[in-house]
Amino acid sequence: MEDLAGFTFTDRHFFEPLSCFPVSAEYPDLLKELIPRDWRVGRFDVWLSAHPPAASMPDQGFKIHVSTQTRNAAETMRRVIPECVRAETSFKVAADPLLLRFLNSKRAGRGSGAKFMTIYPRTQAAFQELIEAIHRATSDLEGPYILSDQRYRDSRSVFYRYGGFRSIRTVLVDGRHSTVIAGPGGEFVPDERLPYFQLPDWVRDPLAPSSAAAEEGGLLHDRYDVQEALAFSNSGGVYRAVDTATGQMVVIKEARPHIDAWVGREFAVNAVKVLHREHNVLRRLQHLSWVPDVVELFHEWEHTFLVIGFVEGEPLAQYRARDDIILIPYMHVPERVSQFSVLLRTVALQLIDAVEAVHRVGVVLGDLSPNNVLINPDTLELRLIDFESARIEDQPDELEEFSTQWFTQGFRRAQAHAATLDPADDYFAVGRILFNLLLPVQTMFDFEPAAGERFLGAFAEAGLPPQVRRIIELLMECRADEAKGVIESWNPAA
Repeated sequence: MEDLAGFTFTDRHFFEPLSCFPVSAEYPDLLKELIPRDWRVGRFDVWLSAHPPAASMPDQGFKIHVSTQTRNAAETMRRVIPECVRAETSFKVAADPLLLRFLNSKRAGRGSGAKFMTIYPRTQAAFQELIEAIHRATSDLEGPYILSDQRYRDSRSVFYRYGGFRSIRTVLVDGRHSTVIAGPGGEFVPDERLPYFQLPDWVRDPLAPSSAAAEEGGLLHDRYDVQEALAFSNSGGVYRAVDTATGQMVVIKEARPHIDAWVGREFAVNAVKVLHREHNVLRRLQHLSWVPDVVELFHEWEHTFLVIGFVEGEPLAQYRARDDIILIPYMHVPERVSQFSVLLRTVALQLIDAVEAVHRVGVVLGDLSPNNVLINPDTLELRLIDFESARIEDQPDELEEFSTQWFTQGFRRAQAHAATLDPADDYFAVGRILFNLLLPVQTMFDFEPAAGERFLGAFAEAGLPPQVRRIIELLMECRADEAKGVIESWNPAA
């Protein structure tokens, strides 16, 4: 998904590369103000490049990266670019504040995210002199940690790695392009952008390693034995671990500072704030059996971690794809229709009960989808997960707009662009989740809203019990009490 995220940022309706993003004049104008008139300036991909008139740039070497927060970007340019000019060194900078937000967001690739400026010293001696000068100029500034790089000394914004200065590409057997650098014998080797610092075998680090780097191995927070990573993004990972204090399995969610979990046109939402918000929601819901147990929220090194109980099960989006669950090809087989109807009734009752229980304690979920509902295949018991955008109704905060905008496409009412979440949004999502058990095409309904009704009508003609259609329609009309009445009076196993 990291590879695809950039193609959905430039245009709301079409897949376009970030290179097509229309930049504002803010960064280009400031760049021209800070460099001599005889320097060459250009735009490529998401960058603005600047080169001195007679500069020669090697194909590869140690490059300097500078990260920043959007609010400090202009100040970072004012401090760093004069150092590059004095050193007559080529560099590039993110072309627009919104592009910088993307690079500093969860959607950016872990190996390439958080880089605001890239600087290309011509020699190793120039590299060492320039990185120290930039460090002194930015000593009081902070930016996101660049995962692919080594931090320079105690800086919170200056990093470095070895790699290509010019884009040299080869074509892989599957048609994709790979960026390469030259090995010691002149052979090409991949120039990998990894989410951790790694030098080519033949290159030595000319600088002392940073002592501030997190130690590898041991227990996290002197308590959690991490077993595996369940997911990764630029904003942090999700891990399965053993709580050595209790012997229980837990899930640990990580948030990196200065990385945004969500980026909008007008503002962005910090990943650490989102994790704190999820912690508050889970504490409000803690007495409910539908949600994971909260263990603790803690801060270690520079990151924030939320620990919750591990929930057995698999997402409904995955479970519905099992051969013995899929109904559409077997609509003519009464036994399969009956089996599916029993499952749908079981899921529907639990989801409505769960949503009712959550609403009774003053929480609206907001992002309810087949990926956020786990089912135990043996018992068919459901659990809800992922409460980042859930809203505590009596505790409004600065993330209200985030709650209205953070949802799974196809599982939120068209009225979702209101100022706040509404409990009806959750019942609509339940209806769409039940629809998804039949056919997972809900993400396309925003393009053709009438398609859902046509699909349900076709399924009814093919033999789908009328109760299924009625339950789904009532829930999508947010008439949960009537839907529950239909469910309770229906015995599909009879």
